[in-house]
Amino acid sequence: MGMRRVIEEAVSIFKETLQQRGMPVFVLSAPTGYGKTVAGPAFYKVCYEEGVCNRILHVLPLRSIVRDFYLCKLLGSFINSLDQQTVKSIAESCGDSTASHEFAEIVKSAKLSASDVAYQMGEEIECEVARKRPLFDARYVVTTADSFFYNLFRIPVTEIFSPRKHYAIPRLRVYTSITYFDEAHMIVEEEGEESKMYTLFLHALDILRAMKVPIILASATLPTKFIEELAQRVGEDLRVVMLGTGSERSNIKISVEDKEFIKGVVNINWNTAAISENEVINIIRNYGSSHKIFVGCDTVKKAIERFRKAVSILDSGRVAILNGLMTRGDRARNLMKLRKAQVLVSTSVAEAGIDVSFDILISDAMRIPSLIQRAGRVCRHIDEHPCEKAEVYIVKEFASKDVLSFIGKYKKVCWRLPFDHGGYVGYQRLIDMWSPPKVDKELNTVLRHLIYSLYVSAELIDSVLSSAGGALTRATLAEVIVTDDISDIKSAPAEKLYENGLTLDLERIAVLYKEKCVDTIVAYSIDEMVFEDISRDSEYRHLVERIGRDPEAGAIHYFRLVKDLAKKGMHVAFVVNSKCYSPGEGLKL
Repeated sequence: MGMRRVIEEAVSIFKETLQQRGMPVFVLSAPTGYGKTVAGPAFYKVCYEEGVCNRILHVLPLRSIVRDFYLCKLLGSFINSLDQQTVKSIAESCGDSTASHEFAEIVKSAKLSASDVAYQMGEEIECEVARKRPLFDARYVVTTADSFFYNLFRIPVTEIFSPRKHYAIPRLRVYTSITYFDEAHMIVEEEGEESKMYTLFLHALDILRAMKVPIILASATLPTKFIEELAQRVGEDLRVVMLGTGSERSNIKISVEDKEFIKGVVNINWNTAAISENEVINIIRNYGSSHKIFVGCDTVKKAIERFRKAVSILDSGRVAILNGLMTRGDRARNLMKLRKAQVLVSTSVAEAGIDVSFDILISDAMRIPSLIQRAGRVCRHIDEHPCEKAEVYIVKEFASKDVLSFIGKYKKVCWRLPFDHGGYVGYQRLIDMWSPPKVDKELNTVLRHLIYSLYVSAELIDSVLSSAGGALTRATLAEVIVTDDISDIKSAPAEKLYENGLTLDLERIAVLYKEKCVDTIVAYSIDEMVFEDISRDSEYRHLVERIGRDPEAGAIHYFRLVKDLAKKGMHVAFVVNSKCYSPGEGLKL
């Protein structure tokens, strides 16, 4: 299948706007599973052929999605020109999620080759031909939002711990690119609260517009209030192309009808109901052998609890679990298992980037965007596998009043359409109950110092990073290695350490410390195979205790430690005892 109708029209309107009115701020609003992520190369092709820019920065919120899109879709587009070992590696990692023939043709039509595509994030992709480009020096770069914002705001990701900060090069590359904010709902995910991500985006929007950079936001779940705020900020440069009935066309909003898609989703018999927690296991017992079931959980604790109950009924090979507290090795093994599994139990990590279709959704619903993203995994592949019936069950003990009121009032909900149609109510009504976040006042002041001066010293950048614990975008993150014995770390190969590791924020590490799970903190250099228990050093002895007592204050001391050791070419990791980890499930928090 080629590009869907809305995306085809959006690309055409984007080209027309570039030719007639200059650089737009463009919003592509379409349901989950509609093909927004794979539309990136089509938008890039327009910019490239129009001579507007020679690269694209495809910005995604999570490392896991960056990895999957780069490895499976972009590199997967050149599968016929790659060596056998790389092809095997991609096949093992991606399974059925590799690039379609149509997507590969779009990529190649933009005159891209395997050497033109790259990625940037805080982890490595274990593939020999994978190209990591922290300076954004490739024509198509898939990057995390963190790396994008750091490079834009004069904090070069390659020199965070260096006494020198050569920020001009990556920043200028941003200015000569098209910026594609994919899964853009992550910008507004913190309802009604002060948000770092939202604040960073607003400043980025102002900078990119001033530098005449084309900007695209793609999402299924942007609240109308956010679009209205964009319209006030951007004015006549804003274009919103969305799936609709084709009846709306103004200077800003353009509704595009996709009769084939609309017919496909409304022909499904959608059933939505509120259930109790006790009923969850009964649904899995009754349908787990004949239907694919997605169990969406708002907490890791609840995910592990439901996973264990599902395994007690079905064969363990038929139940997969994904959450943010799993080691990289366990996550990879569960992704492999997911291909044949009947039941997936997952937290929000599966809300984006997991291209699997389910028949039944059982979900917590404290966060409206998460619910809609999860529901978008039901009857997802209607072109290849038409659906007759879709079941969406909301666990009422873990659902917000707004969600329960919505499904109580509207008995028939089509979770794949934003608007009302064919006797069904669309999900946009529910999304619009979600209030956009507020500007983070403290970060707002900091960013002004970084943005508006003609020259920013390395000392100022270091001061800003130190005061924020090294993290402008989210909470301070740290590497964690799970092991039985610290002596095992010294003898383990680098690949094993990577598999047994995961990234956690300091708040979770503080919880682990209070549970007596953090054994020590180590400095290591994989290249030289050097490992040192630095908790015995008087300078660092009390660092873990500080983080345990107050992770926010401890973040400042942690960042100083990381910076000091980075000068010696070493990294830092917290060692967590394996007694606090359930193999195949995650940390016991």
